[in-house]
Amino acid sequence: MAQAMADAIRAARPGLTVREASPLTVHVPPLTPERASQARARIAEACEALDAEVSHISRSGREQFAMAEKDGALSVDAATRGMHEVEKLASVARQQIVEARQAKEKRLQM
Repeated sequence: MAQAMADAIRAARPGLTVREASPLTVHVPPLTPERASQARARIAEACEALDAEVSHISRSGREQFAMAEKDGALSVDAATRGMHEVEKLASVARQQIVEARQAKEKRLQM
């Protein structure tokens, strides 16, 4: 099990040094300004990807409600309520992404 964990850490290439022993020892280098900058860039990239995924899911949800209305499965009011609910959920998800990003960036301030 320790070997599999060590291999997974190495494969992820997070800049950590792994010493295979029992227990597994992982050396975490000190956070330098350069590494903090790289981490902030990775955080920004991940948050942008999450926001894009939220947008995709939101768009898909709205399209599903529009199709259900068009097919007669939902009334106009029900479809509109559903679309608004999708937008509210997407807005909450986006806010959570922003808050998580701010918290991570705050931890990286030097």
